[in-house]
Parts: sequence; C-alpha cells; structure tokens
Amino acid sequence: MIDKTFTVDWGEGAKSATSNGWTIIQWERKTKQKFSKVQEIGIGIEDMYLIAWIALRDAEITVPDFERFAKSVRDFGVSGDDENPTSAAAGADE
Repeated sequence: MIDKTFTVDWGEGAKSATSNGWTIIQWERKTKQKFSKVQEIGIGIEDMYLIAWIALRDAEITVPDFERFAKSVRDFGVSGDDENPTSAAAGADE
C-alpha cells in the first residue's frame, strides 16, 4: 500500500499522485494509528482519501482543505503493484 497511485477528481479534473513512506508517516501522525495495524483493523474510505490528499499535496498539486476535498470527490481510483488497499477492510467482515 505504500507506493500506490491515486487518481482523484474533486471537480478540478482528474489529478494523480503516488504515495510513499513520507505519505504514510503523515497519515499515521494525523490518525494516531500505525500503518502496520491496517491488516488487523482494515482501512476505510476516509483513510484512503486522506492518503490520496496527502500525496496530492506533497506532489505540489493545489487541493482544498481535507473536509472540502472529501465532500467534493467525484471519482477516485487507486493503482499499484501491491495488494488492493480495500482487501484488509473486506477481510474484516469474514
């Protein structure tokens, strides 16, 4: 999940950015959770939006504050070589 490319359209046209270790450190600081626990607790859409928002901001793409960003997302996609980031959340119901 660390190196994922997020493509998001929040009304400004689709923009893409790739997460990295620094992105995840910022997510951990904001959520007060350890990324190593994602397999146990799952990852929600808010978490994925937050990781995407951080990655976009770090790529020097102008984004609104997180609340406005999350409310206005029209299209959201994730791509990368590792496991699907939602599989941990899906597995929590099994």
